[in-house]
Amino acid sequence: MLYSFNGVSPQLNSPAFIAPTATIIGNVEIGKNSIILFGAVIRADGGRIVIGENTIIEDNVVIHGENIEIGNYIIIQHNSCIHNCKIEDNVLIGTNCTISDNVQLQEGAMILNNSVILPGKVVKKRKKVWSVNNKFKTKRGAVIKQKLIDQKNKSIEKLIKKMKKYSDSLSKL
Repeated sequence: MLYSFNGVSPQLNSPAFIAPTATIIGNVEIGKNSIILFGAVIRADGGRIVIGENTIIEDNVVIHGENIEIGNYIIIQHNSCIHNCKIEDNVLIGTNCTISDNVQLQEGAMILNNSVILPGKVVKKRKKVWSVNNKFKTKRGAVIKQKLIDQKNKSIEKLIKKMKKYSDSLSKL
């Protein structure tokens, strides 16, 4: 469902798939071919949220804050919470992650499942990180290879094609 807030309505660049139970409020811009799945909440009630092209926001993700930039070819997996941060292109955020205020995820970063990235952290380009007991971990010297990013992007493109068919077949009972 789309809602205007303080006279500002969400902008959707076609084609984009927005599941019927997703909620998008206020000053939100969603890029071409992006997918917002069931139960996701994107709430811009104090600033602006921009979601790039070919980006997948999976079920029950919450995105809220005053100024959030989410790049192109991003996957944010189920039950994650995104708040006042910048996410550059080609990032993967695993299931049940929390990305806090003023975090910057640089191009190609990967955040593993159940991670909490505390306020102000910067995840460097193509780094794989996780958290244990709120401590930020990364494998020293390890860099995510282009092949892995290409595989993720092919998965996104496959899902975009699937959702186009899905959208034509979905009917409320």
